[in-house]
Order: sequence, then structure tokens, then C-alpha cells
Amino acid sequence: QEVRTVRFDRLVSVRETLHVNNITEEEKGNYWYCKEDFMDMKKESQATVDWIDNGQQQKKKPKNQSCRGLEFRTRAGSRKRHLNKLNGLAAVLDEQELQFFRGIKCEVKLANVYQRISAECQ
Repeated sequence: QEVRTVRFDRLVSVRETLHVNNITEEEKGNYWYCKEDFMDMKKESQATVDWIDNGQQQKKKPKNQSCRGLEFRTRAGSRKRHLNKLNGLAAVLDEQELQFFRGIKCEVKLANVYQRISAECQ
């Protein structure tokens, strides 16, 4: 399993920004996503999911779209995600029951049990 680390650069740069209260409505409209933007993104993502679900045989891949991060939006991915959640829940409940009968409470052990099950989902 890959060990994840966080690193900090020796050179730090700071960029000043305006506080949200100091931004005009026009600037907010230019900088921030609105409901329509989110709806458009969702439609585009759904087109990619449909393309994946149909075995990538249906028409060309949607323009300017990446499959990355959409795996669990597909039918197969959704089933896998659901099973992963159930397996994680079952593992934690089993560990809680074991700890109960042993008369102990160890949150670290519970976390480790869940981590082992959910590691493949990361």
C-alpha cells in the first residue's frame, strides 16, 4: 500500500484576495459558479457516464470530458461502492461486537478495521 505524505515547499507565496463582502455582484457572477453552471457540468458528466455504461461503443467520447472521478457514477461502479460501504459497516459492527464480548473499547482498532476494508476505495 502506498504511503501518503504531505510536503511543504521552502518558498512560500501569498496572494491577497478580496473578502467576499468587498466583491461586487458582477464580480461574483464572473468568478463563482451559478446553479446553471452546475447543471451544465452535471449534464456533461452524465454524458460521459452514459458513454462508459454503454461500453464506450455509443458515439464518440463526450467532448472535453474526463472519466476520472466518475467511476462510481456508472451502474457497475455504483454497485461496487454500495458493496464497499456495506462491507465497511459489517466489519466495524463485527469488531464492535468482538470488543463488547471482550469488555474493551478501542476506537483505534475500529478505525483500523474500517481502513483495511476501505483502502481499496481510496
